[in-house]
Amino acid sequence: MASMVVLTLLGITSAGAYAIGTRCFGLQTSRLQAAGWHALEWLGLTLVFLALNLGAGISLILALRWWNSAFVSMYFVNDATIGLASMFQAVAFQWWRTPPAVKPE
Repeated sequence: MASMVVLTLLGITSAGAYAIGTRCFGLQTSRLQAAGWHALEWLGLTLVFLALNLGAGISLILALRWWNSAFVSMYFVNDATIGLASMFQAVAFQWWRTPPAVKPE
């Protein structure tokens, strides 16, 4: 039941964004597929950065356990901010590798 509510909400907001984008902002429907692929690239980069951040965090904790001979909990890498930070890293990297639409003069 909860998944149907989430899917319904996503459908409503997507339809609303489509209507506002085409009517208010004059966005072209022909560019929607390219935008979808761009969003999937961003999602993939987010997952790559998340894996790298989790791997680095776990490696650091294991190194601290070995070096310090004390118990350091793995729960430190179980934080939602790591996922959010990974999304910001992916956005910055995506914008960095994408050439600007208009060159500044």
